Amino acid sequence: MLGIYDDITEQREADMALRRANRALRTLSAGNETLVRATDESGLLREMCRVIVDLGGYRVALVAYGGGEGAPARLQASHGIKEADLAGLEAAAFLDGGKDV
Repeated sequence: MLGIYDDITEQREADMALRRANRALRTLSAGNETLVRATDESGLLREMCRVIVDLGGYRVALVAYGGGEGAPARLQASHGIKEADLAGLEAAAFLDGGKDV
């Protein structure tokens, strides 16, 4: 019996890196298109979050503005997370004035 063994680890890793790069470029392109077509800030933020999740492959995207002077940040837009789950994020560091949780 004759067998041939090829180690395709490097090829597989290169393929995965190429897929990640292509996904990043598609996301960047869609983000640029979103920026150009935006008519208002809140719509821009919502659409950017959608692009990051739907095209970028991330589970969740959030935008929050800092409250300043230790005040909690204010959530401006999100995608990939249910509204009910957002309430539980108020204890998270980014919504708790930057303090460690």
